[in-house]
Order: sequence, then C-alpha cells, then structure tokens
Amino acid sequence: MSNKLLFILLILAIPLAGAAQTNKYSEIAKSVVQIGYSSADIKTTIPLGTGFFVGDGKHVVTAGHVIIEYIKMINDNRGGFLTIKKSSETGTAKFSVSAVVENVDNVHDLAILKFDPNSVRSQWADFEIKSLPLAKEESEMGDEVFIIGHFSMDEHPIASRGIVSGFVKIQVVLPVTELLLDALVNKGQSGSPVISLRTGEVVGVALSIIPISDGSGSTRINSGISRASTLQSLKALINSPDVK
Repeated sequence: MSNKLLFILLILAIPLAGAAQTNKYSEIAKSVVQIGYSSADIKTTIPLGTGFFVGDGKHVVTAGHVIIEYIKMINDNRGGFLTIKKSSETGTAKFSVSAVVENVDNVHDLAILKFDPNSVRSQWADFEIKSLPLAKEESEMGDEVFIIGHFSMDEHPIASRGIVSGFVKIQVVLPVTELLLDALVNKGQSGSPVISLRTGEVVGVALSIIPISDGSGSTRINSGISRASTLQSLKALINSPDVK
C-alpha cells in the first residue's frame, strides 16, 4: 500500500470514529432523565437533578441529595410528588410521570426511585425504556469517562468528558470510597451516570463538584474536580432487598 493511499484512508477514518463516538453519547442520553418536584400549588415542575434507567426498566438511580428537599417537604406535610421527565430532541414528544422513593443510601449519597412504565408509554407511545448496563469491574486511575446529565433547568442533557483522577476515602458514618473526576458535574447534573468511554458502561454516579475556599473563608470556588460514587456502592443499592 502506497503512503498516499494510507494517508487518504486515515483521513477518511477520522470522521467515522467521531460519528461513532457521537452515537454512543446520543444512545446513552436516551436513558437519562430529569428528576423534579411538583405539587398542586406549583404549576411547573421544579428540577432537582438527573437520573438514569437501571435494572428492570422500572427504576431510576440518582444522587441521594437530589431528593433531600422533596423529603423535607413531605416531612413538613407540604405534600407534592417526585417526577421523572424527558423530552425528545425536537420537543415534539415528552413524558412527565410520578415516581416514588424506593431506597436511599445516605452513606454513599445515592437513591433509587420506582415509576410505572405504562404511564410513560401512555404519554410517549413509542418511547423505549433502555436501562444502562453496569460495568463488571471498578474504574482505575486514568480511565477515560464521561457524564451525561441535565444542566440547571435545561430539558436536554449535556455531556462532560474527563478521566478518573483518583480515589478518596471520606468518613460519613462509615469510611466511604469515592471516585474523583476531572469531568465537571454542573448544577443539575447530580445523579448523572458516569460512563466508561471504552465500554459505554456505568462505572459510578456523579455526585457534585468539590468546592475549595479562596482563602478568605467566605468564598467557595470551583476546584475543577468532581466526586462520584463507586460501582460497588451503586450495585449494592440496586441489589438491596428494599428494591422490588
């Protein structure tokens, strides 16, 4: 093969690889939903964070702190209910259905919600509920990952790409290991799936950006590092006896 022909083939391969990567993002985005709160007193749903389909197609995983405000409202007898919602890219099709909290892991900052798939299909007949596959092994330092979640009040998820920067052990009730990522977890993206760029499988759940002080003690700035749950913590939540 001549060098000229080899060069042409390499040039042609670049956009094909890019297209394949775009498709991976798009496919995973179909399994990502926006978590919200609504009540009889509120005309619009208040966005709380992000979640994604897992398991049997009746469950959504999110970050535990995403639903804290909802739980406070319920405890204060203010009523209301959680919702999961999604819109098509064109906005011509959408669903917004109620969900219930099935289990909360306060130690690892995770929660799992349950919803009725029939309610989804009654609003968006041809929508396919596709649960994201979980990885078989934990991530390692340097692994390339990306997250897909809803930024602020935006109905359409966005992607953020980076690597596993390392691991950190924190003391909650028990010692907890979390992933450190240089992929940013923006406002509204807590609860997003952390996806292996190599396999397209879930390796964790995005939790939050890690803020640092500017030295004055009053201002917290973006450190550029985010925290996420480990695969082990996620699997333990999904396989809990409380999840039915």
